[in-house]
Amino acid sequence: MRRRPTQDDLENLQRLLKGEHLIDPPRNVLRRAQALGAGLGRRRSVVEWIAERLFDSAAEPLPVGVRGSASAERRLLYELRPASGDDAPRQMDLRLRREIGGTIELTGHLLPTFPGARVNVAAARLRRGAKLNPTGEFMLRGLPAKTGSLRISIDAPGQSPLVVTDVPVPEPERNTP
Repeated sequence: MRRRPTQDDLENLQRLLKGEHLIDPPRNVLRRAQALGAGLGRRRSVVEWIAERLFDSAAEPLPVGVRGSASAERRLLYELRPASGDDAPRQMDLRLRREIGGTIELTGHLLPTFPGARVNVAAARLRRGAKLNPTGEFMLRGLPAKTGSLRISIDAPGQSPLVVTDVPVPEPERNTP
């Protein structure tokens, strides 16, 4: 059976919460801790890069006079801005195209590029990666088409990853009778 809290219990709890029983650390320990903290550098934010979709070919109507229907290709343009404002914004141009086998081919271009960067794509349970060439271009083939969207991450040495989620894949072509 539990006992009811008494006035002494409440006073002990208040004393513990105030921290009156704690002692200050020695000054040399405090100085070393402050020096270690200063050496850690800038505190990282949860959000390092902000991605904004500037263009989506599926959302734009075809220009007047252009014949055609919905394409098996989708073009997307993203602007990637650092949340801290410390770095220049970048642009990622993507082309997603349905292949004959029912998979997706993804080609992209990151400008300006990061030397030694790698692109990683997640689609459902599949993970694929490729290195960016020196001009920032990349290509991945055989991505599953039934996922609805992709997650693209650009990882570069010394940089926080650039991540774009919910990248839409092209709709399948509809056969009209």
